[in-house]
Amino acid sequence: MQKKNILHIISGLSDGGAEGALYRLILFDNEYNHMVVSLTDGGVYSKKLLKIGVTVNLISMPRGRITINGLIKLYKVIKISRADIVQTWMYHADLLGGLFAKFAGYNNIIWGIRGPYNKKRTSFSTKITVKLCVLFSYWVPCKIISNSYFAKKAHIAIGYNAKIFSVIDNGYSFTKKIDHNNFKIELAKKYNLKNNIPILAMVARFDPHKDHKNIIAALSILADKNIEFICLLIGTDMVSSNKVLSSLIEQYNMGQMVRLVGRYENIFEVMSFIDIHVLSSAAESFPNVLAEAMLVGTPCVSTDVGDAKRIIGNTGWVVPANNPDLLANKIEIAISEIKNTINWNIRKQSCIERIENKYSMNSMTSSFHNLWAKLINEKK
Repeated sequence: MQKKNILHIISGLSDGGAEGALYRLILFDNEYNHMVVSLTDGGVYSKKLLKIGVTVNLISMPRGRITINGLIKLYKVIKISRADIVQTWMYHADLLGGLFAKFAGYNNIIWGIRGPYNKKRTSFSTKITVKLCVLFSYWVPCKIISNSYFAKKAHIAIGYNAKIFSVIDNGYSFTKKIDHNNFKIELAKKYNLKNNIPILAMVARFDPHKDHKNIIAALSILADKNIEFICLLIGTDMVSSNKVLSSLIEQYNMGQMVRLVGRYENIFEVMSFIDIHVLSSAAESFPNVLAEAMLVGTPCVSTDVGDAKRIIGNTGWVVPANNPDLLANKIEIAISEIKNTINWNIRKQSCIERIENKYSMNSMTSSFHNLWAKLINEKK
């Protein structure tokens, strides 16, 4: 039987949770043909997709700006794709990709809600896009897929079509044994890390939703108590040239205990190396970094954002957002438990088992297969 075609339209293909989920879905799926369209430019995931033989079309519209040439190119790519399903990822792709797919005569259009909607921390242009998506959600998509129950509830609350919403959890798979000696040696030398000091990390791009001020303030509370640790801030714009971030670190006098690593491509290598992963976000949908850390046995301390509590369960610690005192308290408790090797190893194993049992790639892929097959069969 000839494979059916899925056309994915996404806002961009740089380093991010939605981009990673799209890549993993395509990588693990052998039953459908996949094509990918990026409204903007390429990035780490365009290279990865090309490497596994996926056709990638870059519309190359400037970020935050729509161009006539870009819209014409987008329409042409959609029109000639002959897709059985058009699946869009994130607001701008939902709006533009969904509308142009509809104009091109496609009806099997699936929107993707991949993040939280936090009115205070969302840009004006994105707010406009979301308002338009609310209106068109009753006409363009036949299904809206969210990766978290929190995001589903939040978007229905602002007016999205509740009748066509479903949740498909992100999926993860990791079978390669990590040999992080080279990475450890590299970081230890570069950042003067000592074997007997706990290594914390937060893997996140610099973004208002991630609330780096929260983690830096919490770390300063620990430092005032003379608790030893080193915290690595890893991700896009986690560099000394980021003046806002650097001034925060200086303001809280954390220069000796915080290391800015920047973006690091092998996320599992990072997560295997550290002792505790901390997420200080003010808003999330389904925070991938928690599952990625837990999958390799790294316990997490997180703010109660999105589906964080559902992901972590009883394997780690969850505190309210925007509360450095409580965040510091739970990090302190986590650090103190590291010394109890037996209990810590039990906790690490429970992290692995929770992700393997509840958030597998097989489960995510099967859920999408069932959805695609149902829509295709209904249109026959």
